[in-house]
Amino acid sequence: MHPGLATRQRHATALVLAACFAACASPPVRYQPGPLSAEQLELVRKAEAAYRKEAPDYPVLRAQVLEDPVATAWLVRMFVRDLIKVRERPLAPTGGQEIVVRAVEGADPVGVRATNEIRHVGAKAVPLLIGDLLLHEGTLPRELGIDLLAAVGPAAVPDLLDVAERGDVRQRRAAARALGRVGASERALPVLVRMAEDGDYTVRADALRGLVGCGEPAIVHLAARLSGDQDPFVQRVAAEQLGRFPVRASGVALVDYLERCLRTRDESGERSAQAALQVLAGKRGLRTAEAWRRLVVTWPERLPATAAPKPENQDG
Repeated sequence: MHPGLATRQRHATALVLAACFAACASPPVRYQPGPLSAEQLELVRKAEAAYRKEAPDYPVLRAQVLEDPVATAWLVRMFVRDLIKVRERPLAPTGGQEIVVRAVEGADPVGVRATNEIRHVGAKAVPLLIGDLLLHEGTLPRELGIDLLAAVGPAAVPDLLDVAERGDVRQRRAAARALGRVGASERALPVLVRMAEDGDYTVRADALRGLVGCGEPAIVHLAARLSGDQDPFVQRVAAEQLGRFPVRASGVALVDYLERCLRTRDESGERSAQAALQVLAGKRGLRTAEAWRRLVVTWPERLPATAAPKPENQDG
């Protein structure tokens, strides 16, 4: 074989292998369900018309749509469009300006109905919710994606874990918060713990917010970041999240943090520690570190079964 040909073949093989490795490490991509055939389009149109009219045959048409992944994606997009319209709905003009706010679906029948439909679709809606919304560059779609994935529940966890592992910074942050909202502790906990040590401080902060959804096992990891993270913002987020677990371990970690902030004159951290301790105590008013320490030793060691905290719905 000519040496030049052998060299070109080796180079070609190396390029193929490099492409394979790059594909394995590539970030998640936006979901593309593909175009609808004429038959699929007709079915989706019938289902949408029946949905809009609240016709009695809608459940039957919906069941037919859900047998087809492509048709399912387009039906879910219809529900998502309704929800985006609800969230973009302007208030009455005030002072010559229209104020646009994120609407609360709980107060809007269109939003409630669309959310319930996506909840019914369940796992089949997840690829589109992630691809169209969670991976979106815009805040409103991304926040809607987090809310809807939380509505779907644990069925969303496998795809969210993939985004948490392979996404860019913004995508990992959104996935961390969505995992916390889902509250799938056994599968999400180790991923969120790894994310809490990410090189990007914003990822670490949102991983801590997500950890709250994993329940009481999160306390030790929140306390570790409170004492070990080098970023003051991440420390304050850890303090805020510990304030959602009214147990002795949280209180002790927060008092230790308060004393450290007093020594280093970290006024922002001191305020965060005091606020979290007040939330845990259910009482207002500043206390000295010594007074807090006397109080927290009286708190229970474990959470009651019915007292698991709910993750916050916020974008830090």
